[in-house]
Amino acid sequence: ANDDCARPWKAGLWRPVDAAQTFLRDPQIEADGWTLARTIAGEQHMRVFTRQSGGHLSLRIEGVVAHDGARILSVLREVDLLERWNRFCDGAETLSLLSPTELWAAAGVALPWPVPKLSLLIHAHVAPDPTGHAVIAVAQSPSASVVQPSNVRLPPFLRGRAPLPVHLAVARLRTLPPQAQSNGQATRQRTGGDIFITFDMSAIGLVPSAGVPTWLINIIVYIAVPSIWHG
Repeated sequence: ANDDCARPWKAGLWRPVDAAQTFLRDPQIEADGWTLARTIAGEQHMRVFTRQSGGHLSLRIEGVVAHDGARILSVLREVDLLERWNRFCDGAETLSLLSPTELWAAAGVALPWPVPKLSLLIHAHVAPDPTGHAVIAVAQSPSASVVQPSNVRLPPFLRGRAPLPVHLAVARLRTLPPQAQSNGQATRQRTGGDIFITFDMSAIGLVPSAGVPTWLINIIVYIAVPSIWHG
């Protein structure tokens, strides 16, 4: 999968539809080396799978959020408000708005001790799914194939931190039929989420050559993912 991320488009960026077709296809979980790491039941349920190779940690997340897709995209688009609802973010800023659907953004990542505070820098792009019933979002950090524009620089409060590179993140949000509530109130909108993300954890200095340590995977899966998902 990491080699696939080098497919060229616009200075090495993945086209949203191509990324979704490649990484969000129905997974052969066991055959592809995925491990079920967490299941969350309830209205906003989810399943979290993990897979690692060397210093790369991949997550595959499937679930349902009890809101409509437009609201979810609005929350993600409001980069400067991330720290208000995500307790693992200690600041965020839009660096360059290329269009209503494409931007460069940066954020501070504050995971529990002993993980140091990190910086996150990504290019993000949103596009409609060809089916007309979903939207696809892709994000990537600068790399040899993803060129960082000269006018895109980390904010002062993030400089000096170790980076947490997002090798590739792709998400598909699809509208689901509304769900009737048992208390007789109006039906609630629902959105299905299918997400793939690969971090290059070797950059933070806590990953030995044998791979990402279990305690670090547990921090990401058992703390960050459920909190962010419910938030």
